[in-house]
Amino acid sequence: MTKKDKIKNFDPNAPGNINNNLFGLPFNTDDAEVVIVPVPWDGTASYSGGTAHGPEAIFDASMQVDLYFEGVQDA
Repeated sequence: MTKKDKIKNFDPNAPGNINNNLFGLPFNTDDAEVVIVPVPWDGTASYSGGTAHGPEAIFDASMQVDLYFEGVQDA
């Protein structure tokens, strides 16, 4: 499936697809314009850990982000 096909078939009003990538977008690293690399790192956390789970939490929460905004064409 081409990138144009993926965009055509993608519904920004639908819930994010957990089987897709960040924000539920249907792109992979080959056809994405931006690639975000999750780095779970507690190297600079003082007194207690917790930041290592940040990338996973961001991914999980990204499924709830609204990708449609009426005032921005082709957002």
